[in-house]
Amino acid sequence: MKYFTLLVAGLLLPLSQALAGSWGISGHIGRAMGDTDNSDLNNQINSQGLNATASSSDQNRTAWQLLLSYRYTPAWSVELGYVDLGDVSTNLSGNTANIDAFLTSVSDIHSRTAYGWQLSASYHYPIDATANVVVRAGVLDWRSKYRLQTNTASHTVSEDDVSGMYSLGIDKDLGQNKTLNVNYSRYDIDGETIPVLAVGLTYTFN
Repeated sequence: MKYFTLLVAGLLLPLSQALAGSWGISGHIGRAMGDTDNSDLNNQINSQGLNATASSSDQNRTAWQLLLSYRYTPAWSVELGYVDLGDVSTNLSGNTANIDAFLTSVSDIHSRTAYGWQLSASYHYPIDATANVVVRAGVLDWRSKYRLQTNTASHTVSEDDVSGMYSLGIDKDLGQNKTLNVNYSRYDIDGETIPVLAVGLTYTFN
C-alpha cells in the first residue's frame, strides 16, 4: 500500500502544480453482478472429487465508491478512490470426518468480491454542451476476506492483488458545480469478472 500511495502522489503533485485544473469529489452507488453461480461452484467441487455441495447468494449486490479527481485538461482527468464491490455469501455442506481438512480443501471455492483503492485515468468526449461520454481505465489494489464455517469449525481466507478495471459512462452537467454520472464498469477479481452499473454525483471545486 505504501508504494501505491507514493505512485498516486507522484502522479497528482506535478499535475496540480503545473496545470490549472479543477478538483472534484464523487460518490457512486450501484449494482455489482458476479458471474459465478451455483453450478460453477459445484463443478469446482466435483473437479476436486469432494463429497459436498455449494450455494451462493448475493450474486447481485450493492456496490459503492468514493473518488477524488483532478481534471487537468477539459478532456483528461486522474482519480483516486475507494471501491467496495459488496458482500457475497457461499454456503458449503458435505460429509467428512475431518472438518478442518474439508474447510481447507474448499477454501478457494466461493464467489469473488473485493474492496480497496482504485487509481484511474479518464477521457471525456463531449457529445453536446452539457454532456460527455467518459472512458475510464485503471487499477484496483484490492483485498478480500472470506469466512467458511460449519457447526463445529471455521476457516478464514484472506486474499489480495492488483487488478485492472475499465468503465464507460455518461456525465451530465446539472449546473452549480454538480455533475450526474452513470457508469458501467468491469473488474477482474481473481479470475472472476464483476460488472458494476452505478449512478453518482460529482461536485467540482473550481
